[in-house]
Amino acid sequence: MNEMGSARAKDLICRYLKNKKTASTDQIITYLNRKMKYGVTTNQVGNLLARHPRIEKADFLDETKPNGHRNRQCVWKLKD
Repeated sequence: MNEMGSARAKDLICRYLKNKKTASTDQIITYLNRKMKYGVTTNQVGNLLARHPRIEKADFLDETKPNGHRNRQCVWKLKD
């Protein structure tokens, strides 16, 4: 992702979180892939979320399936 795509992705993430209040990493990735022509990867979104000064982790979603597979995702929000 180049600088322009990164800036657009950051702007879209902030707008999405402003409207939804909180969202999981998967929800943000799905939203960005619908809005952006070339989409984003999980690593790109993780780096943008972790390094953005206006975004912080709010919680974690833990999901364990009957077969023992565990899925843990961060929940993100805009800083107050």
